[in-house]
Amino acid sequence: MTKKNTRDYLNSSIQLGDVRYKFRFLPKINASFPIAENQMLYFNYGHSTILPHPSFVYPGLNPLYQDRSTIANLGNPNLNPEVDISYEIGLRSQITNNDALTISAFWKDKYDFITSAVVLVKDFQGRDVSRTIRINSDYARSRGIELGYIKRIGAWYNGQLALTYTVNTGQSASANEKLKDILASGNVEDTKEYYMPWDMPYDFKTNHVFKLDRKHGLFGKSWLNKMSFYFETVTRSGVRYTPYLFDRIDAQTGRPIYVVNPSPDARWSKVGEYWFWADLTVTKWWQTKYAKFSFNVQITNVFDNLNASIINPVTGKAYQNGDNVPDSWSDPRYVDPRLGNSAPPPTNPARYLAQRHIVLGVNVKF
Repeated sequence: MTKKNTRDYLNSSIQLGDVRYKFRFLPKINASFPIAENQMLYFNYGHSTILPHPSFVYPGLNPLYQDRSTIANLGNPNLNPEVDISYEIGLRSQITNNDALTISAFWKDKYDFITSAVVLVKDFQGRDVSRTIRINSDYARSRGIELGYIKRIGAWYNGQLALTYTVNTGQSASANEKLKDILASGNVEDTKEYYMPWDMPYDFKTNHVFKLDRKHGLFGKSWLNKMSFYFETVTRSGVRYTPYLFDRIDAQTGRPIYVVNPSPDARWSKVGEYWFWADLTVTKWWQTKYAKFSFNVQITNVFDNLNASIINPVTGKAYQNGDNVPDSWSDPRYVDPRLGNSAPPPTNPARYLAQRHIVLGVNVKF
């Protein structure tokens, strides 16, 4: 631990008994104001924190037990939690007794984002050595708008839809990402904002609940009664990725070589194929004098859509046989004795989200 960190920690903490503490005030405000008979304006404001991982705080504080590898980690006990400050303002309108509309805008600022820096410290022999330390420096922010609509029809249908558009930008996605930049280029300062890898601009969800509970059943059929159907759909922007560009043809194997786009503006600039899935749950119940029995079938990803979770940055899609791949991936079409088996194959089944899944269940309620 550096002398400066020690001094900063003592100055920013309070000692109670034998332990030192840090405190932070986390206000939360929720307010609503009726502006018309069937309209309400609301506002939400709040602070929240995320504690740093212990591996960012404690490693290597004793010089006798420091990791001596290149740019090894050094803990920072003065590391502060990441702080989220969120705001939301919206308008709720009841159009009819069975229809409601909500429009809202929101933004969230993440301060004291944990990132990496290189410092010189003395090892147990008194020599100056480079160590990687986590510090509070970067920031990220999210802002967007949301439109929601709720519909009810009698006692047999309830449904709603929600459309969200968001933009997530920041200086780095994680402390480990910043460490990669340090190892690759020595860059430790960068004030430019980039899209975050978790940024998915569009998100459209719908859900529908149909309920049959009539005296004589649907169409007079007693077996078409005491049933419910829940159907949900999700359409969402795909995973962000940094595109790769064609560089050359490898003279030894004939393989086309693709390398990452070196432009700073290219980082996480592209969005992969959109996601879509639908879930269905069907429930049938029977009521007796002593208990209620129900049987349900739950099907996730009803249409068995292939949603890419690991993007091939050359094509913008999940890998398929015959696709060109980045230079750091192995390509089954070309055998490169220089790589051997060090590079994983691109046919990782986890490159897609979960496919169709069916669950059957029985419930008994007394």
